[in-house]
Amino acid sequence: MQNRILEKIFVILCSAVVLNASTNATDNNSTLSAIDSFEVIEQQQDVLEDVEDIERWVKADQVVIEGLDKITARVFTAKVLINQLVRFGTLELYVRAAYRTPPEEVPDSACFLEIYDCKPGEEKEMVFSGWMFASNPALSALEHAVYDVWVKDALLRH
Repeated sequence: MQNRILEKIFVILCSAVVLNASTNATDNNSTLSAIDSFEVIEQQQDVLEDVEDIERWVKADQVVIEGLDKITARVFTAKVLINQLVRFGTLELYVRAAYRTPPEEVPDSACFLEIYDCKPGEEKEMVFSGWMFASNPALSALEHAVYDVWVKDALLRH
């Protein structure tokens, strides 16, 4: 029963991410044409349709995350367990949930991330909270002046 509730929450959160990304894409870029807006929404709906069939997704134990420091060109890769803290530059990343498709289907992974920016002498600031998808990192991306972070894969520990 609890798994079923978590699955429903996963679908609802994914829907919110898609709607939010769609709104941000049209609000933040006033030069985005109606055709471009339609293509963005259509692409996001395709991803959501795949995600809505949650019964085929498998809960993962850890996530492979990559990051890029856009100033120094330093690349960061880490395997992160659920609820484990990992630091990259001034960022603190927490993976709260992770799912992947079964091996017989088209590979995809999704994880719920919380990312905080912890600059020295300042309070910790949440800069991202939401689902990231390995197959479509631009769908819900971290918007940060210095860092890019994306999900590579969700893994099952053996």
